[in-house]
Amino acid sequence: IPEGVSKIHGLSDADVTGAPRAREVLRKLLAFCDGAVLLAHNATFDRDILATELARADMRCPEPLKVGCTWRLAKRSIAVAPRYGLAALASHLGFPTESPHRALADAELTRRLYLECLGRGAELSDDLLFPLAGVVRRVRDLPRALRPLRVAKALGRAVTLTVAPLVEGGEPLELRGIPTVFYARGGDLGVDLDAGAGRVHSLGVERVLSVR
Repeated sequence: IPEGVSKIHGLSDADVTGAPRAREVLRKLLAFCDGAVLLAHNATFDRDILATELARADMRCPEPLKVGCTWRLAKRSIAVAPRYGLAALASHLGFPTESPHRALADAELTRRLYLECLGRGAELSDDLLFPLAGVVRRVRDLPRALRPLRVAKALGRAVTLTVAPLVEGGEPLELRGIPTVFYARGGDLGVDLDAGAGRVHSLGVERVLSVR
């Protein structure tokens, strides 16, 4: 987990050591969500992450599964809010909050916000529902400069990638691992590198500066 991301939600690599593999969790999640509409604040962000995890696990997303967006719902029904982030709306509406950017706490706030919007006459119309199926897909074709990654995957051979830093002004990083999955989200390509010991580097190929 990158340090910058850990500063947002407080989770480190140690917190997920020994956690179940994604395929096991996703199978349970899809069974739990069967026939339901999911809710998320800024739904396209969460939808894309979930769709990417399904593609990585080579699992098919059920066609009817959709994610409703409470951010857009709030924009329609809460006209005087100063900002529309989840924490800002919770403060504006007087919802009790704790542990922002942690899954269970944010899920509870999203539920409260959804009910508040319903109470104001809003509803999840079709334009606020985003399907998961087809959003992210596995791919084989890569830009010419990155085709050595496809060869390395076929041979199970590790490569070293020099990648641009996540933050402006940072130093380029070197990541080493065996390419395992190539996937596309819209026009963006991503690659996973198995670094061993349960560690996987996931990055957009637009950050890759060189391959060796």
